[in-house]
Amino acid sequence: MSILLETNNLSKIFGSQRAVDNANIQIHRGDIFGLVGRNGAGKTTLMRMISGLAVPSNGAYTYYD
Repeated sequence: MSILLETNNLSKIFGSQRAVDNANIQIHRGDIFGLVGRNGAGKTTLMRMISGLAVPSNGAYTYYD
């Protein structure tokens, strides 16, 4: 299967607090993917970054056609 979304060391820092710390994810076409974690783990921040609503502090993400 081909990769649909890939993140490379994606991070988001708010002041001295790291909301997302070096996230590396590969989601393949046709996969069902879920984010699981405690409150404050960075799930929403990660989704905001890959949807373009927030700018990553470090790293990059790529969508493939």
